[in-house]
This record gives sequence, structure tokens and C-alpha cells, in this order.
Amino acid sequence: MMDAGHYFSRVHTATRWDDNNVHAECSYCNRFKSDHLEAYREHLIAKIGQQKFDLLKWKIKDAKDHPEKYKMTDFEYEQLIKYYKTLNKKLRKEKGL
Repeated sequence: MMDAGHYFSRVHTATRWDDNNVHAECSYCNRFKSDHLEAYREHLIAKIGQQKFDLLKWKIKDAKDHPEKYKMTDFEYEQLIKYYKTLNKKLRKEKGL
């Protein structure tokens, strides 16, 4: 079984639904293995690049300093929902479901 693993915790709405921060991860590692974050970081940087990783870190840092800056609006949530529904339909169609 797989989980949606987050390098930066889900408590940070600035990166909670960011595709660069959410990746498939085995359930055991995601839930019980906190010492895996160093290897996760290395693989994440290899996957998305240092610049995107630094942007994720900046979003978290800035959200701590200015939490009001990253409160998502209803419109932003609606757009995310539309995006993922469309992506879901596309992937299901490709799989023949």
C-alpha cells in the first residue's frame, strides 16, 4: 500500500497540495520511519531539482514569518479540485477504467 508522502509536513498549506512536495511513499516509511527524511530529501532534489526544492523551503519559511500570505482562498481550493478531477479523469481514461 502507498501513501501520499510529504517532505514538508501537511500542516503547511503553502506546500500541502504542491505536486513537488507530494509523492508516493510506502505506508510504513511515511508513518513510522521518521529517520528516512534525509534520504527522501536527496531523492526529492534529484527528482525535482535544487531550485524547486529551494522554492518549497522558501514557501515554508515565508509562511512561518507571514502566515497570512499563504492562506488559500476558496477560489484556489476550487481550482485545485477542478485540476485534480480533470487529471483523475484523464488517468482513468488512459487506464481504461
